[in-house]
Amino acid sequence: MARANPRGLATLRVNGRDLKLKLTLEVMADIEDEFECDFDEIDSKIFGSTRRFAIFFTRLARAAGEEVTEEDTAAMRRLPLSLVEINELIKAAATGAAETDAKNETAPSR
Repeated sequence: MARANPRGLATLRVNGRDLKLKLTLEVMADIEDEFECDFDEIDSKIFGSTRRFAIFFTRLARAAGEEVTEEDTAAMRRLPLSLVEINELIKAAATGAAETDAKNETAPSR
């Protein structure tokens, strides 16, 4: 389950615990450089790649002050999130204005 709050933090349940997510300008710039795209194209870049998905959400969690383990990163790669849920999490991490019910179920590896 992912939740948002008014301060621009979202929460993503990963590996049995809640990780806070925060989108900062620094994270946006790093992601744009690494994925070689504008930030408004990021959802399509991470949706088809579990590795990019895990990199992106690990950076959001670290921006919120979370310690992310290798096990957390591996669990992120198995989250069955839709493109809509990814967009809602990005919006919530930036503004706190969205909420999504992402399930923390194991999906087949892509």
